[in-house]
Amino acid sequence: MKFFVFICLLALLSCNTQSHKDYLYELKFADESISFPLSTSTTTYIKSLSIFTDSLGKKYLAFMSNDEPEIYLYDIHKANLVKTIRFHKEGPDGVGPKAGGFFMAGFNEIYLPSLYVPEISKIDSAGHKLGVLRFGDSPQSFPFITTRSVIGLPMLEIDNSLYCPQLVNPRLGDKQKTDSPVAMRIDLGTLDTDASDFCYPSFLCKESHVPSLGIESKASYCYNGKEFIYSFAFDENLYVLSTDFKLIKKVNASSKYIDGISIPDNVPTQMDLGIKMMCEIPYYGDIIYDEYRQLYYRIAYPKDSLKEGESLSDMMQSGRTRFSIIILDKDLNVVGETMFPENLYRSNLYYIEKDGLYISSNHYKNSHYNEDNLSFDRFIVTEN
Repeated sequence: MKFFVFICLLALLSCNTQSHKDYLYELKFADESISFPLSTSTTTYIKSLSIFTDSLGKKYLAFMSNDEPEIYLYDIHKANLVKTIRFHKEGPDGVGPKAGGFFMAGFNEIYLPSLYVPEISKIDSAGHKLGVLRFGDSPQSFPFITTRSVIGLPMLEIDNSLYCPQLVNPRLGDKQKTDSPVAMRIDLGTLDTDASDFCYPSFLCKESHVPSLGIESKASYCYNGKEFIYSFAFDENLYVLSTDFKLIKKVNASSKYIDGISIPDNVPTQMDLGIKMMCEIPYYGDIIYDEYRQLYYRIAYPKDSLKEGESLSDMMQSGRTRFSIIILDKDLNVVGETMFPENLYRSNLYYIEKDGLYISSNHYKNSHYNEDNLSFDRFIVTEN
């Protein structure tokens, strides 16, 4: 019976994963899955996840609980929980009421950005606070806002500097549309900070008094070892930046499934209608770098129409109903695009390994969804 169900699932994936003859490559299910048993202190709606490699070369899948102040490290191949890092909200080791994700540079170098104040706490794997990086509170410094480290928008350490995302900056007042940097850099030796020269494209930044969905300026980036590549939700282009934030080039990377893209004008003021709009309008998602194959993957959301009675919050957190993944070569030429089957995969939960791209199958409408496991299917790039 289990074999029959498995064969049916393969048939469903084969029938619903579309490819195009005019493209060189496509993503295909590699007939392999992995599941990580979850702690009762979290749910599958993970926001901060990454691969951590220790000093001995051992790899872990690391992610933060969305309910408790905990970070979990799993053996990435055996899928067993190796360590739970519990940090504190209050007291001598307190990092504040809510962390905006985490960045793990080492067992004794874990950074937790605050969601409420412009500072980053540094802890060790025992949860002890080792220090705090504060920024944006000096009269001489740039008026930075809080940072975060989440899937698609992580913090990184490069050449002893910490690179941190910035959102559109309301502290800039009338200049927020033109002068909001996409990132900031903290020198870990001198603790000097500087803002990126490259700013959010002004056409993506709505006036503060205009109703907004909150995703108009949504950004994602990846790092290929030499350059940053930025993607914005309502922009067909990708932007290539140097590590000192200079714009190198702009490249069109549009989806075959999106016929033009624009920021919606008539944004509803009711929250549920706003979430519904976010689940239906076309836009672009994360940009991902595959270091093992020197490829890039850009997530795209085509126009959609939700059925009545959908759980809008669950649908949004599950990464919508449908999405495609654009495949780009090392020079950012589009060489493929694959449309994924409806309501099976979490477009916003993934990781890259030597053997492929792992995408979570924890979509809340997936008939095999199990809230006790964080599950992934392996996809490989194949030639058409």
